[in-house]
Amino acid sequence: MLRINRPQSFLQLWAALVCIASLFTTALADLRINEIMASNLLTAKDENGDSSDWVELYNPDSAAVNLQGWALSDNASTPLKWFFGNVSIQPGQRLVVWASSKNRPNGPQIHTSWAISSSGEPILLTNSAGVLVDQFPSTAIGRDVSMGRQPDGTGPLYFFTQATPGAANTTTGYPTETLAQPIFSVAGGMRTTSATVAITSTVVGGTIRYTLDGSDPTTTSPVYSAPITLTSRVGQANGISMIRTNNQSVGAPYYEGWQQPSGEVYKINVLRARVFKTDVLPSRITTQSYLIDPLAAARYSLPVVSISSSSENFFSAETGIYVVGKYTNYAQDGSAWERPGHIEFYETGGALAFQGEIGIRLHGGTTVNRPRKSLRIYSRNPTGKVPFAHQIFSDKTISTFDTFLLRNSGNDWGQSIFRDALVSTLAAPTGIDRQHVRPVVVFLDGEYWGVHNLRDRFDEGYYLNHYGLSDLQFSQLEICSCNSSWPSADSGEPTLVSDFTDIINRAGNNEFASAAGYAALASRIDIDNYIDYNAMEIWCGNTDWPGNNQRVWRAVTPNTSAGANARLDGRWRWLLYDTDFGLGLDFFYVIGYGDGPNHNTLAHATSSTGTDWSNNEVGTRLLRKALDNQTFKRKFMNRFADLLNTSLSASNATATLDQFQATYSPNMSEHVLRWRQPIDWTGVLARIRNYVQLRPAAVRSHIVSKFGLSGSANLVVNVNDATQGVVTINTIALQSTTVGVSANPYPWNSVYFKGVSLPIRAQAKSGYEFVSWSLSNAKGVVLDTRNSESEIILTGDTTLTANFSQIPCLYDLDGSQEIDTGDVGMVLLETGFCEGCAADLDQSGEVDSGDVSVVLLNFGPCQ
Repeated sequence: MLRINRPQSFLQLWAALVCIASLFTTALADLRINEIMASNLLTAKDENGDSSDWVELYNPDSAAVNLQGWALSDNASTPLKWFFGNVSIQPGQRLVVWASSKNRPNGPQIHTSWAISSSGEPILLTNSAGVLVDQFPSTAIGRDVSMGRQPDGTGPLYFFTQATPGAANTTTGYPTETLAQPIFSVAGGMRTTSATVAITSTVVGGTIRYTLDGSDPTTTSPVYSAPITLTSRVGQANGISMIRTNNQSVGAPYYEGWQQPSGEVYKINVLRARVFKTDVLPSRITTQSYLIDPLAAARYSLPVVSISSSSENFFSAETGIYVVGKYTNYAQDGSAWERPGHIEFYETGGALAFQGEIGIRLHGGTTVNRPRKSLRIYSRNPTGKVPFAHQIFSDKTISTFDTFLLRNSGNDWGQSIFRDALVSTLAAPTGIDRQHVRPVVVFLDGEYWGVHNLRDRFDEGYYLNHYGLSDLQFSQLEICSCNSSWPSADSGEPTLVSDFTDIINRAGNNEFASAAGYAALASRIDIDNYIDYNAMEIWCGNTDWPGNNQRVWRAVTPNTSAGANARLDGRWRWLLYDTDFGLGLDFFYVIGYGDGPNHNTLAHATSSTGTDWSNNEVGTRLLRKALDNQTFKRKFMNRFADLLNTSLSASNATATLDQFQATYSPNMSEHVLRWRQPIDWTGVLARIRNYVQLRPAAVRSHIVSKFGLSGSANLVVNVNDATQGVVTINTIALQSTTVGVSANPYPWNSVYFKGVSLPIRAQAKSGYEFVSWSLSNAKGVVLDTRNSESEIILTGDTTLTANFSQIPCLYDLDGSQEIDTGDVGMVLLETGFCEGCAADLDQSGEVDSGDVSVVLLNFGPCQ
């Protein structure tokens, strides 16, 4: 036995010694941080296509180094912030580590659990023995600029405008001196008189150069030598507004051709300046806009957005994103076609709400070829990933935005210019995720660029700012049955495509018709959200859907803990967007455009044999198969009726349209002169008004036909006393705070479907109790008239009344509805022996101090 064990013990000891020697060698390895990038946009992409920050390590030794147990950090106080997995770096290799917050320590591409702030953070490399091996100091680094050693591994640090991740640092390096921005003596804004602006710099040996045309100052721009006086630009010739932005035909059938402005375009002053110094990268640009006009801020009733960017970024044939150019430029997308710029947002009244450096891309599909285009705006602050900080939309409390859109209204760009925005606003009571809207006046490089709709964008920043979810904590899918990869990962975690695909496949197998199948569906999608989403799309008549323009999202890891947002439960939910085909868009290419408010969009969205791009079998499958389930079908019909009676009623939709018209109207004349569209704005609004007024009756008739109902009926809901209780019909609480319900809710006139069981609920107010339901006309049946929660089935026009009564107050002797000193007085007045008198509260046969005690013990309002 000993002879057998000794060799084993020797081998085990030898293996241990080899392991220790390996760890010792690894600990002594001379690795170096070689290059970092803290604001990556165009330089490199990780395996997910994201422009993540990165750190490059360099192994100058002749032996490979296993990095397991080594640490990288962006915080000097926590050098062991993130550890490598079982990863090796070969001799002479340059290993790129993505600082993306994705936390993938084992590869195949390596990602840390943190990202680098371009405003300056130290980068530390610690070996497996806990010894600091190398570090980069905290340094502010510009966008797509790296900081690295030259020569590799041993040289001093330089800035590189041409970074080399994974390769030797052989491009031109610049000293790591960061020049301070120049300072303007007069802040931008809206003024009635001229502004004289002095520009100063704290940079020793620096030269200030400036521009007045919105372009980036360069080494050939004018040198600042004396204060600059800015005055009104009225009378100056049009500039960039005279550049053709498409080659479409001006007239029929599309009316989408560019036309030059009618007359002089209004202009504001844009002053931009930066500091230059020999052999050093120039400073960031200081930008300010000055609107000088006798009316100052009163010139516009909308917020003003000023965008500045070198004109070649928009209009160059080679690189301009706003023109046809050499490559059908406006149809290109991705970060390669993002252009840098600066934005200022001035609230109504003229106060500056926010400003900063931005990335600008075009947004949209086919509508990028319209003369006026949608812009996607990214916060690109080179001193850190700081979002726009302002509550842009008054109807939600979110005050941080990483991205937003300046939208042209898509296919509606030359008609109402707010169709989709109106639909989104009318969807507010559903709580569905939607793109909120704020119309603004846009200036581009100082020239009036018209009214645009500032909108949310559904992307990583949206989920972070609305739900606290980072990139890999949510999944957003795009549903377009017009291509082979359907659905497809759109944003966030991409691996959940299979989960949603499985739902579609199960619908195809008709699994959701049964009670068990429906329960399974309800555990995977938010049924109420899905019904509301479909109701909005069908009501507005969007026929560029459902096989197109659908997006869904969910949290990757369900969170159902107490206090968590209910939308983090891991179920799929729908996003409402791009309904520009809706509300009777009057173009021949719109499916059903000739039908106007009478278009049967329900049939379009549930067809099993659709041949249009937007309603093939796959696109309509989920709704169509869900409606085979009786529970879902009843919920769908009743909820749709709820919305048609409230937020989508003719009166509420018309009132909302009137509000939009009042908001946009003061700004439309100048907009039309600039873009020569809309040709007949008031006529377009009349068409939309006709649509929203006739649409409820049309949709009800489509539902009746689809489900073989006997029709619809008027339901009048009342209470015997509005001070005593509230009635809820299905999901609609009949109170003045409910959208579409008047300030005096009762009697409430509505329309619901015959033969469909409709939930009803009566809730008594404090001090009152529900007594019964009663019917007039007897053209309906309440299943339980004595139960406050019941159901009604209509057979004809019916009036339903909820009856309440006051709860008797045992100790309220004076009838004041409050037990107080007045009741003590009533007891004292009847002190003495009595039989059956009201003041004998303790039923002792005598009114005495015991009865006073009963009153005192029950002091307060009657319950």
